[in-house]
Amino acid sequence: MTRTIAFLLLVLPVEAALAATASSTAPVSLALVANAEAGFRARCRRQTLARNPQAAKWVDGDCAQRWQNAAAAGPAADALLNVLPAVPGGMVPTAVAKSRMTGVRWGAGATGRLGAFEASLHQSSKGDATPRWAALSWDKVGQPIPYDVVGAMEARGAKLTLMSCEKTGIGEGTRNYAGTAPGRAPFGLSVDVREAPTADANSHYGATITLDGRTPPRGNTACEDF
Repeated sequence: MTRTIAFLLLVLPVEAALAATASSTAPVSLALVANAEAGFRARCRRQTLARNPQAAKWVDGDCAQRWQNAAAAGPAADALLNVLPAVPGGMVPTAVAKSRMTGVRWGAGATGRLGAFEASLHQSSKGDATPRWAALSWDKVGQPIPYDVVGAMEARGAKLTLMSCEKTGIGEGTRNYAGTAPGRAPFGLSVDVREAPTADANSHYGATITLDGRTPPRGNTACEDF
């Protein structure tokens, strides 16, 4: 018993120190970059016309709506960017990760809510003390997707490079990005989308960020539009 108590007295301060270190290096939420909306809409217009020159008649309205989706995803982008460690390989215990995902109301486990999003943290194996991924997901029947986490992150100064994509159906697929952001370790971001094809079908939008510095390998990017 004496040896057990001595071991706990040794381990608990170490765990507390790790948590304190991770918490003390938590970055503050990133502010919008200067002229964020104008830059977003100009980039959207340029990229849309490059893919489809016939879009000139409707591109400005489309890009205005896309900006609204990016603006609506602001809290989600903040939560995902804030949970990132400040340095590659940084220790972010589950309790600290939960506290850093700003705006999330957590339940008893590693799941919670951020507005219309379900939030979750995931370990790579059972018993892992630190989460390897953080995820936000939204589902709604018969509704168009109203969020753009990538656009929201870029409006906050993040740099995201499309590494691969996979189209799995009409209006459905996954895009994988390698990302960097001020004061954060590099990260990978996967965005899953499914736009409801009918009024009684389910729309889905999910964003998952890596917390261990791993980024996706390069692959096919020809399916960017879906």
